Amino acid sequence: MEELKKMLESLEGADTSKIIEDIPKIMDKIKDFMPELRDQMANIDAEELVPLAKVVLPAFFEGMTELVENSEEAKEEIEDMEDMRLQMSVPTLDVHMFMIIEGGKFKGGAGKIDNPELKITMDKGTFLNLMKGEGDLVSAYMSGGMSMEGPLNKAMQLQSLFEVIADEYDMDIGIM
Repeated sequence: MEELKKMLESLEGADTSKIIEDIPKIMDKIKDFMPELRDQMANIDAEELVPLAKVVLPAFFEGMTELVENSEEAKEEIEDMEDMRLQMSVPTLDVHMFMIIEGGKFKGGAGKIDNPELKITMDKGTFLNLMKGEGDLVSAYMSGGMSMEGPLNKAMQLQSLFEVIADEYDMDIGIM
């Protein structure tokens, strides 16, 4: 746990490019800590996660591009998927992330994109609970903490991609 604490401390004040560069290394290092991390995060006041959420999760979406590139199975999954432009937002926190799948290629990142065909919007509480490993997107949608505009079948395609990444890095991403 001490190693994990040092890793998290090193992220404080880091710029987005440094976090993106370190995502695959961090993912590899924390996979053994993930169950304990989720247990610890469950005890943290959700408000204390806001600064972390604003930096780490959008950077994670940017780092996913590299995670996909480093996984043959994820690349194969992407090649079989329909093109899509996904915008995920938490408006009250001004957090916006995206995923674009086009021509068998994946790009993820922080920020807003033009013409997303699939929009997922979450309230602050739902977003912070997901960070803590409490619940998943399906439950959030069913409870009204998340809304979705666009084709549901495209959203369901993402579940298989997240499962591949979770298996590849031997961890519970906790999204689906």
